Amino acid sequence: MIYSVFIISWLELFLAWKKESFGNSPLTTQVEPLGGGTIEPSGGWFGDDATVNITAHPSSDFVFDGWSGDINGQDLSVPMVMNGPKQVTARFIFSQPAPGTQAGDVDGDGVITHNDAELAARSAVGKIRLDIAQFQKADVDSNGTINSRDVLMILRYAEGSISSFGIRVRGLPRDSSAVKKP
Repeated sequence: MIYSVFIISWLELFLAWKKESFGNSPLTTQVEPLGGGTIEPSGGWFGDDATVNITAHPSSDFVFDGWSGDINGQDLSVPMVMNGPKQVTARFIFSQPAPGTQAGDVDGDGVITHNDAELAARSAVGKIRLDIAQFQKADVDSNGTINSRDVLMILRYAEGSISSFGIRVRGLPRDSSAVKKP
């Protein structure tokens, strides 16, 4: 009887120490696109109801676009109450195009062709990884990801179905006619 009381008391003490030392609320973080920036803190365990200041730090050539997940908004630093497991994603977008870049010209040869659409499509499905300048040119709608809309717009431009992307791509010329067509 004395042993069971001692064990239960020791277990309660251990669990109280664990909760105080490590917390019960995990924070997981993610950055989109990879290399676009960092989040501080990058994750960890926090005490219940602790307020944690989450801060986004853009890499050079990127600007912070906003949060998603368990927090929303566009402030660089946001307080979050850790009242359970939390997941946050910091989204970044390119701020400055490389000199001479043109939306849609993924391979940088000065001409928008089917090859540019193929490179964008292969990147969109994870078959290849584009460098930052290529990614920026493939992301013609400037939403921070390369998706089917980007691929279709590049393909339609290459085929002559459209004469411009018709959207304002952040930091890039609106009219794609500056790039020679084949």
